[in-house]
Amino acid sequence: MIPASWKDELKRSIRPVPEGRVCRMVGLHLEVEGVDAALGEAIRVEIEGADKILAEVVAISDGRLVCMPYGELAGVRFGARAIPLNRAPAVAVGRSILGRIVDANGHPIDGMGPIVAEDMVGVLNAAPAPLVRPLITEQLPLGIRVLDTMVACGKGQRLGIFAGAGVGKSSLVSMAIRGTKAPVKVLALIGERGREVREFIERDLGEEGLASAAVVVATSDQPALVRIRAALTATRIAEWFRDQGEDVLLIMDSLTRLAMAQREVGISTGEPPTMRGYPPSVGSLMARLLERAGSSDQGSITALYTVLVDGDDMLDPVADAARSILDGHITLSRTRAQMSHYPAVDVLDSVSRLESSILSDRQRLLVQSARRLLAVYQGSVDLIEVGAYRPGVNQQLDLAIAVRERLEAVFGQDVHELSPVETSWSLLAEAMPRGKLVIALRLAEMERRVKQIAAAEAAARLRLAEEAQTLATGNALELSRELVSLPGTPELATLGRLSCTAADQDRRVTQERTAELLAALADLHEKQVWTNAVTRLIEKRHRQERYREERRSTTELVESALRRIPRRDDVHS
Repeated sequence: MIPASWKDELKRSIRPVPEGRVCRMVGLHLEVEGVDAALGEAIRVEIEGADKILAEVVAISDGRLVCMPYGELAGVRFGARAIPLNRAPAVAVGRSILGRIVDANGHPIDGMGPIVAEDMVGVLNAAPAPLVRPLITEQLPLGIRVLDTMVACGKGQRLGIFAGAGVGKSSLVSMAIRGTKAPVKVLALIGERGREVREFIERDLGEEGLASAAVVVATSDQPALVRIRAALTATRIAEWFRDQGEDVLLIMDSLTRLAMAQREVGISTGEPPTMRGYPPSVGSLMARLLERAGSSDQGSITALYTVLVDGDDMLDPVADAARSILDGHITLSRTRAQMSHYPAVDVLDSVSRLESSILSDRQRLLVQSARRLLAVYQGSVDLIEVGAYRPGVNQQLDLAIAVRERLEAVFGQDVHELSPVETSWSLLAEAMPRGKLVIALRLAEMERRVKQIAAAEAAARLRLAEEAQTLATGNALELSRELVSLPGTPELATLGRLSCTAADQDRRVTQERTAELLAALADLHEKQVWTNAVTRLIEKRHRQERYREERRSTTELVESALRRIPRRDDVHS
């Protein structure tokens, strides 16, 4: 394959290339006149000596090209030569990029020599068409117990990790890279501190994680266009592997710094800041970039994007926009981090939108039961901490208190510890009280429904008691016929199934309680059936009595009228 630089030289030798001049430099951008180029194409600006910088056309204004540089503007003078390259900067891709660390242009910065390119691709690409995306039905394990169980990630899903600074996003990302089953990983470090890059790669990622990963780095001191390009380059590398039929895990840290870089570019080119300081191009760039991840008919890209929320404000414009596009979100709690609960995942505030598609019924039942118990505990945590709650008052809260410590032990995990997904589900199941918890919760819910039905029917039974006894005695045959035709209620069938399940779990405790509830509800059901039938009979009797009353009134009226008509004998006399 002919390198791109050689192609440029060949083109220049065949035909002359027009040259422009730098006519203006304002803030972060420069303007070039006297040359034609399309948006997204590269411009090479020559400086005195052998130095040169690349810039990208980001806007066109008054016949001039507005360009953002990929490097520092130091040394650029008014009238400096600007030569169009008639193409967007290309990136070298291939399997040799795995285990390497590159910059935003795909050039290696790890000192291990050049990358053997299998293809040269542009960083811009179209997202897969909606109808060619296969349905996501398979879970992708990440090796993190709390995520593999409570916020399950599907193969081809896009999740956001939302947290403030210093809560543990980078540690969670490193665990996901080392624990995932995806054969190819692509990591984009956007706007990171220069000190943290090597620290993250050597301490958090390690040789094991780096062996099958490509790392794209753009530190916070580099120009905004370089940070944007690093995100695009990482996504394009992941897309190339997806097109080869691979399952790829793409991790970008962070999406917020990408939005800040686009804000610099947008405001510098004259865009108005409309979303709390962010121009409209920020939302457009995020939508285009995030939609490029996901599944296609050839492979899949499972993406994790970290979102640095401003002041732990989850309603930040970037966080809100990302949450509306992604397929789920993982929220990290600063309170949990301060209590040294790592990973500091707030289970109740995190959700996977594909949970019902990638988990079995049993797994979803475990997750829902655990969430319900954690929510019950969280709602009464103040009473528990001050000692105002007495055990036995609330059965669900007693269960929540009993299993909370066990659940916290399951969700807690050291940064260097990896857990197979089968082990994670087994530990979660063991943390619940041997399967009786689900039945107990359903029975408690059924008790609540029974009490509600009983309270609603109490007034009606009292009101109809006296009249029902009289009508039932005089109309026993008719009442029996109506009772036979009445359908049963679904509560009896539900409790019957629970009773069968309880027999396999605990015949002595749970089944006895189920039988008691069944008897209570059957008694209430029988009373309800009689009450309904009696009510209909009362209404029928009232209609009959109204008809008789109206007929009696009509008869009396006719008889009275007839009495007022004089008889024939009286007329003759």
